[in-house]
Amino acid sequence: MTIDTSQARDQADFSELIPHGALSFGVIKIRAFNLDANVIPTPSKSSDAHYLNCEITLKGGVWDKRKVWTNLGVAGPPGYINMGMSAMKAIRETGVGASVQNPALYSMDSYMDLDGLTVGVKIKIKSSAGWDDKNEIAVFLSPVQDGVKKLWDRLVAGDCAPDPNAIIAKHNPRVGAAANDNQQQAPRWAAGAGASPAGSAPTAAQATAAAPVAAPVAGAVTGVGTAVAPAPVAAPAATTPPWVAAQGAPTQSPK
Repeated sequence: MTIDTSQARDQADFSELIPHGALSFGVIKIRAFNLDANVIPTPSKSSDAHYLNCEITLKGGVWDKRKVWTNLGVAGPPGYINMGMSAMKAIRETGVGASVQNPALYSMDSYMDLDGLTVGVKIKIKSSAGWDDKNEIAVFLSPVQDGVKKLWDRLVAGDCAPDPNAIIAKHNPRVGAAANDNQQQAPRWAAGAGASPAGSAPTAAQATAAAPVAAPVAGAVTGVGTAVAPAPVAAPAATTPPWVAAQGAPTQSPK
C-alpha cells in the first residue's frame, strides 16, 4: 500500500500565544455536553453551575484558523449567569444583527442557535499559578454596545493589533509604565497602532522622528514581553457579518 502525504497541508506552529489585547473575527462553536440527549450546557465538576463550552475559530489576519476557548455561564450564582447572558447578547448583536430595531433576534429556541455565528472578540492572556499561560476571550465585541463599540469599529476597519504598551505592561509592569511615559506625546500613528487622521498624514521624516525605538526587555517572552511593536496585522478576510450588508448596522442596544 502506498500512502501519499504530498497533498497534506503544511504544519503550523500554534504554540506561540496571541498577543494580549488582540482583536479578531471568529466563528463560534458550541460544544454540547451531550447533543444526542439534547443536553447542551456542561455541568461544573466543582459546583452546581452549568456553562456553554465555546470554541472560537479565528477568521482572517495572521491568526487565521487559530482557536480560542471560553465558557458562558447559564446556571449557578446570579453574577455568573449575568456574565454569560451579557456575552450571548453581544454574540446575537454581532452574529444576527439583534438590536432595539430588531428585538426579536435576541430570542433563541436553543443555545445551539449560537452555533456557527460570526463574532468579534478581544483576546487576553490568562496566567495561572502552576500552569502555562493561555489565550482566552476577554470580551465579545458588539456594534451597538457603548462599552465595546470602539473596539468593534477598530476591528471592522482592520485594526486588529493590540497596543504594544499593553503587551509590555502585562509581562513587565515597570517597563510598561516607562514606555507609556515616553510615548504619551506621540501621535497614534507614530506608535504603529493605527493610521493618521484624514488630511494629516505624517511625512516620512516626521514618522521617523516621532516613532520611539525601544530595546528588547531582558528575559521577556519572545514576541510578547518586549518593547518592540508587533508586526503589522493583515486585515481580516471577512469584515462584517453577512447581515450587515443586507440590513445595515444597528444603532442601539437595549440597556
